[in-house]
Amino acid sequence: MIVRNNPLFSAQQSAARLASVRARLDRASSVAISGTDLQRPSDAAGLWSNLHGLAAGIGDQQTWVENAGRARQVLDTADAALGSVTDLVNRARERAVQLSSDTYSDDERSAAAIEIRSLREDLLGLANTKLAGRSVFAGDAFDGAAFDATGAYVGAAATSATLVGDQQAVETTFDGSSVFQGGVDVFQVLTDLEAALVANDPDAVAATLDPLEAARAQVVAARQEVGYRGMRVDDAVAVATNLALLLEGRLTDSTSVDPTEALTQLAQLQVSYQSALQVTAAGSSTKLFDFLR
Repeated sequence: MIVRNNPLFSAQQSAARLASVRARLDRASSVAISGTDLQRPSDAAGLWSNLHGLAAGIGDQQTWVENAGRARQVLDTADAALGSVTDLVNRARERAVQLSSDTYSDDERSAAAIEIRSLREDLLGLANTKLAGRSVFAGDAFDGAAFDATGAYVGAAATSATLVGDQQAVETTFDGSSVFQGGVDVFQVLTDLEAALVANDPDAVAATLDPLEAARAQVVAARQEVGYRGMRVDDAVAVATNLALLLEGRLTDSTSVDPTEALTQLAQLQVSYQSALQVTAAGSSTKLFDFLR
């Protein structure tokens, strides 16, 4: 019995082999370019849940860093304002020390009273410091002013915090009444000093020295608290940044391939594909009667 090869069947086999090699070549090319052999969930079904968890963890750390950046802006603004207030109170106390002496005249004290009034106006502006339209020292009522023109607190006693890490928050709003009117009302001390200067009363001027020193200490303590919060923010940024790098490393290790192996496999499949092309082409050129003879 003579067994003849079916040319159609052989052609189909060659085409199937060519398609298979082509698919493997395409995938190898994608792996070599992307650096990972995970192109779709079916490639490693057991890994995808872990990979999504790593990606989510990286996203969380990036959120903490962004939140910390906003918190740092608020704290830096508060620190700058309180630094200026400290300078302002120091200046008022210097003038009080000078003008408590009997050697100064009525006119000199009157002129100094104008300066103190100006310092009080500056204090009001600093106490109403805003960042992006929000009052820094108005507590949770940050959409309005912290103090009115008389120096009365019109903000809120309640404050809120910003999340800068997993279960870690830093307060980023301030109760201005506690900062500027806690143990000592800084506005009132300046008002008393101005009145004493206008009255040309050196003893009354001298009586403001201790309250002014207490006001300075109160503002310095508030500024130290801001600095402490800033340190916590910086620590949170360092933790989040390092953890993000660690998670990114794990994610890369879980998905990356050895570039040398990927390129070697790609080269081998390119050779196989070219060979398959030649075989298919040769088969296609064979005439039907060659199989019928």
